[in-house]
Amino acid sequence: MIRDPCLGSRVTGHGRSRALLLDRIDFIDLVDRIVIGVNEVNEVNPVLSTVKEIAMLPFSNDVDILKYEPALFGELHLPSQVLIRGTKAVLSGTTLTAADADFLAARVQAGGVISLRSADGSLDGAFEIVSVDSATELTASVVRPDAADPAVAPPAGGNLSYRVTTYQPQAQEAALELTAYFGIRPGHPAGEIGIEDLLDTQGLRRASVLGVLSRVYANWSNGRKDECFWNKSLHYRRLFEKARQRCRLTVALGVDGTAEVSRVGGAIRLVRD
Repeated sequence: MIRDPCLGSRVTGHGRSRALLLDRIDFIDLVDRIVIGVNEVNEVNPVLSTVKEIAMLPFSNDVDILKYEPALFGELHLPSQVLIRGTKAVLSGTTLTAADADFLAARVQAGGVISLRSADGSLDGAFEIVSVDSATELTASVVRPDAADPAVAPPAGGNLSYRVTTYQPQAQEAALELTAYFGIRPGHPAGEIGIEDLLDTQGLRRASVLGVLSRVYANWSNGRKDECFWNKSLHYRRLFEKARQRCRLTVALGVDGTAEVSRVGGAIRLVRD
């Protein structure tokens, strides 16, 4: 049985409006399409024929999700989005070796999250993937405040069970929604500005994380009687919309790389710096 991760009292109300119910159905339908994987998304949404452009500059990664909701890499991980799992990992310092793994074939990447558990439970947690060094070896760290900080060794252990879960399909959908909102490629395919022109994506990173969390909890709420997950999804969706409104995008359009145009989230307008 999955432990209820929600905090606070359950919000039941006296019934939902028809519009909210329709929004829920549409939103869950979207989630059902994106959790299958990137290839399936490409087939469903022709706009994602430009998905390579999204992959060039993801606004958030799985470590960002871990900082908000560690449970999504533990008891609430999505089984359909596990890249690789095994039982023969050894962790010494920041080096994790797994003889039964092929991290390269599984497309494990830096910025990902690996969940580790020892047989006796003395080691049980999720850690940042700093780098993938070979098919059977990667560098792992306790989650760092900044990706530029030195790696911090987790507790050592042997015969560890490991699992790498990813939420990049949802991050790609969040990136598509954000770029469509701001009128830039690939969300707005005809736009003159693309994600490669953005000079600072910190605001978009936070918005992306909140968008991912909203999508994941909507998926967990699908088919469940408990409103907890759906309420969390709505909560993160509201935070996503507020974060998007606060975004200010600075774009380099000149040959010298200087910032010439800014786009403000709330107004969705262009202004000269």
